[in-house]
Amino acid sequence: MAPFAQMCLTCTVHVVHIFLMMISDWMQAQGLKDAQAAELFGCERSHFSKVRRGKVRPGTDLCLKVNEVTGIPLHELRPDIYPEPQAA
Repeated sequence: MAPFAQMCLTCTVHVVHIFLMMISDWMQAQGLKDAQAAELFGCERSHFSKVRRGKVRPGTDLCLKVNEVTGIPLHELRPDIYPEPQAA
């Protein structure tokens, strides 16, 4: 695999891993199962399950809804597309 392709794959895996850790911790604290969380986040259980298993990356719509429901900052959910806010 070319170095750039390997780097992109590593970034993708890292992004999904960050999202999974954040969501898993929040779900555990709330005592929620996948189906319950999917309903709160307004997505199909099957899609949410794929995200939780790392099969697909969480899209912007899901990140926005997760942020709205959990309060987890967007830059922590998907640092690849939501940069950390800079101090003024």
